[in-house]
Amino acid sequence: MRYHKGTIAISRSRDLPMLRQIHYSAVVSHSQLFQFMLAGHYEQNLESFDWRVRRLVKHGLVRRQFVAGSESLYTVTNAGVTCLEMHGDSYVETDGSGPVSEASQLLHDLELNNIHLSLLRSGALCNWTPQARLHAVVSRGFAAYQKAYDAVAEVMLPGESGLRGRIALEYERTLKDAARYREIGALLDKEQNVDLILYLTGSPQACERIREQMGRRCWRICTAMVEPFKGHGLDVEVTWSAGLTTLGEALRLASQGTAAHKSMSA
Repeated sequence: MRYHKGTIAISRSRDLPMLRQIHYSAVVSHSQLFQFMLAGHYEQNLESFDWRVRRLVKHGLVRRQFVAGSESLYTVTNAGVTCLEMHGDSYVETDGSGPVSEASQLLHDLELNNIHLSLLRSGALCNWTPQARLHAVVSRGFAAYQKAYDAVAEVMLPGESGLRGRIALEYERTLKDAARYREIGALLDKEQNVDLILYLTGSPQACERIREQMGRRCWRICTAMVEPFKGHGLDVEVTWSAGLTTLGEALRLASQGTAAHKSMSA
């Protein structure tokens, strides 16, 4: 097939996964994007990767931006969203016309990418649903989650051959006020479609604050430090209603409780 001069031929196996990842990351750094493409076996060569990114930027599907002291940061444009929709991606709402988010949200989104990558490297991750997609389906009533979490991760349960557990992830870079946590806690107390709700924070004090405001209300909520989580994945130590344990063990126990609850409700 011949293409008009100035147009771009989209590769389903390479361009679309890259465009999709940039969109669902909200913002992603150059090195993070390369790691995502490596993990998905979409790209194995840095030179080829660099060429592909430059090509998407040149044709206006991706915007490259810089923040002082950072590497290149990428966001999807409205043209990029349209391209995804034309190739069958549903519920890909975004503005796509503005610059990267303000500093606090930017740092939150970049760290969330690191959290995602750490689960990919662990080999336990089966599926990752990002907030952009969750917001689209929750707001339309197509998913019965209580809120649009930062992400929902489906992982293989340790020691349980073939069985999976579902974790709602919330990365709290900055804490909310007590009233807001009580409001969220009341909402999450009704959550039935995840096995565990994991709050990742940067300090033990922040973990304790979240547990004080919500953890005693909703037994599915657990807390952990973000840096140990990135290093240990499902083996990280978490605190939840049953005390201290590993995330994998908490998930195993919680999934049994969820299954029992659904059985009694049926």
